[in-house]
Amino acid sequence: MRRTPSSSALFRLALVVLAAAAPLARAGAQLDALQPGTRVRLRAPSVVAGRAEGSVFRRTPDTVYVARAHGAPPLAIPVIAITAAERRRGRDRGAGAARGALWGGGVGVALGALAARAAETCEGLGCVGTPSSGAVFAGTVAVGTGVGAGVGALIGVQRWQRLRVPARMVGGLLRLARGRPGTVRLTLHF
Repeated sequence: MRRTPSSSALFRLALVVLAAAAPLARAGAQLDALQPGTRVRLRAPSVVAGRAEGSVFRRTPDTVYVARAHGAPPLAIPVIAITAAERRRGRDRGAGAARGALWGGGVGVALGALAARAAETCEGLGCVGTPSSGAVFAGTVAVGTGVGAGVGALIGVQRWQRLRVPARMVGGLLRLARGRPGTVRLTLHF
């Protein structure tokens, strides 16, 4: 004797399908941001090894065309093959200054240690009135940090926005598999 699904089971199935489809629709909408002129970083293991970075120069509903730097051939990447995507959001000067200050401070510590050591070994009349080794160290670190922050602010740091990538469809359909009687299991393959 074959059981027919009850209306509550069908209602639950409809809720599961709708709940699964909503995030997929939002994720697909985010990939719509990959329009010509957008600087992108994409992962599509079936098309290119590693990460492809470049500018979108053409977009069709199912393919993104990316021009890469340094004379590399352009890529035609099917949207369904994209597993990760980011778009460039410009440069952040404040973050660049912070990163530059860290690098400059690190270099200042190394050079300050050498300069402080040289100041400690200074003897004779030529050393009268020279600053202490601690003052030499602190001054070198301060100068290194300031120069690093200035250079970092000029260069800036690239900001990237991660885009949501929809779950890949299996054969163009979400696969629904039956579980125990009265239940339905939804399987998404990524």
